[in-house]
Amino acid sequence: MTSDPEYLAYVDPNHEWDGLQSVGVIESVRNMGDHETKSLRYYISSLKPTAKEMLACVRNHWGVENSLHWSLDVVFREDDSRVRTGNAQENLAVMRKIALNHLRQEKRKMRCQMEAVVV
Repeated sequence: MTSDPEYLAYVDPNHEWDGLQSVGVIESVRNMGDHETKSLRYYISSLKPTAKEMLACVRNHWGVENSLHWSLDVVFREDDSRVRTGNAQENLAVMRKIALNHLRQEKRKMRCQMEAVVV
């Protein structure tokens, strides 16, 4: 992470990112059995976090993203959807997220089982 004004001016010479305070890069390493993949992820921020704080924010963000994707796939079998016409895919994604939020807000326990419908 850096918030060096000279470096920020180099990265954003036309000041197109309002409020830009820092930029950073995180190297991600993923091991699956004997296979290892590495990738670099670049971030911009309106904050001036330390490297440790930025890593915590990124991990938290991806934890939420992965949890959301898992929930959408398990509850709605989103990965199995073959809808590809017009804006239908995006519209259904929004509707699934709204439905998931409603389900999460439900306080009482549901005693029935629901069968996932793949559209």
